[in-house]
Amino acid sequence: MSIKVTEFKDTGIYSSAKISVDRDKASQLEYMEEFCKGQNADNQLAHAEEKALAVLAPYKSKMMIDIDSKTGEVKYELRSATVWPHAVPDDAPMQAQDAHNVMMLLCGLRHQRKSKNVDGCIIDAIRLGRTLERMGVRPFEEFAMTGRKVKLGGRDGSARRYGTLEARQERRAKYQAEINRLMNKNKTLSYSAACKYVANQFKISDKTVQRHTSNPRKKS
Repeated sequence: MSIKVTEFKDTGIYSSAKISVDRDKASQLEYMEEFCKGQNADNQLAHAEEKALAVLAPYKSKMMIDIDSKTGEVKYELRSATVWPHAVPDDAPMQAQDAHNVMMLLCGLRHQRKSKNVDGCIIDAIRLGRTLERMGVRPFEEFAMTGRKVKLGGRDGSARRYGTLEARQERRAKYQAEINRLMNKNKTLSYSAACKYVANQFKISDKTVQRHTSNPRKKS
C-alpha cells in the first residue's frame, strides 16, 4: 500500500493533509514518513514565513544611504525590502500589520528553538498560530462587518415596525388575558369566536391572535 501526501495546509495551530492511496505499492511505514515530512516544524515555519512575506511584498523598507558629514543628517531611500520591512505604515491594512507581527514572532520562535527554551517555544508558537489565523481571515473582515450591519439593520427595522421583543410579549400577554376573561365569563363562547372579538378590539387579524395565544379550555 502506498499513501502520498498530495496537499498540506497549516494555519500555525491547525493543519490538514490530503492523501492519495495506492494499496499495491508500499507500506504503512512509508505513509508515516511522508506524513511526518509535512508535520516537520521547519517546513511549517517556512510556510508561515512564505505567507507573511506575500502579504508584505507591496511594502518597502527605509534604508540608510548617506550621512551628511557637516550636519550629521541621515538620508534615507525607500527600497524594496530584501527580506521584510522593519515596519509598515500606520495606515496599512490590518492584514499587513498581522504579517509583520508574524515575521517578528517567527524570529523569536527560531531563537527560542535554537536556545532550546521549551517554554518560550510553546508561548511563541501559540502567539504565532493565533496571529496567522487572524491574518488569514482579515480579507473577509469587511464582509463579516457588512453582514453584521445587515443583520442589525433588519433587527432595528423589525423593532420599528413591530416593537421590541418586550413590547411584543406584553401585547401578546394582553391578548391572552382578554381571551381568558371572555371565555371564563361566557362558558359557551368558543376560542375562535373569542379570538375574533379580541382581534377587533386590538385592531389586528384574528389569525394574529390565534398565533400568539392558546385555548384556555384545551387540556394539556
